[in-house]
Amino acid sequence: MLFSKLLALGALCVGSMAMADIQGLYQADCWPVQDEGLSVGRSINFEKETATQIQTIYGDLTCSAAAYSFTFQGPYTIAADGAVDFTSASIQLTALDARVAESFTTSQLCGIASWEAGVPHEVAGLDCGGTQIPAANSVTYDRVKEVEGGIVFGAVTEDKDGSTLEKRPTTYDESDIYKAVTSSSR
Repeated sequence: MLFSKLLALGALCVGSMAMADIQGLYQADCWPVQDEGLSVGRSINFEKETATQIQTIYGDLTCSAAAYSFTFQGPYTIAADGAVDFTSASIQLTALDARVAESFTTSQLCGIASWEAGVPHEVAGLDCGGTQIPAANSVTYDRVKEVEGGIVFGAVTEDKDGSTLEKRPTTYDESDIYKAVTSSSR
């Protein structure tokens, strides 16, 4: 269940900059998932016309014991109103710990028979533990805007999950700020 929630969040949180089209790396605060005993670290890097979002899942509540990560990468387009269309040209899953890699191998997660810590696997379009990963080149519809010190993305709801153009979020999640680590205007 957490796996699919994180995948949906990852797919939705990759977008671009509103209006100023600022380039650079942005990072969100550690997000503890109390009922799972895990935490999530999220970052997004805008470099030219490509956005790369990395979502790292940790085996503790403080983002200190990295377990695995998803990397979403692809081109993005942006409208003046902050509407963003992000194409996931690549979706990779990487075991970051040897024990996690062993567990992934034992369960043949995503149909992959051999996992090694630190080695990414392309998982776009695969079934990974009962969660269907979006196909390569699938589009996520979001919105983004600059706020003091960083950026915010669209507020995800059941009806506005970014899975279709009609389901693009209409408001922003002002409580979840991705802080600028490095940035520069084009």
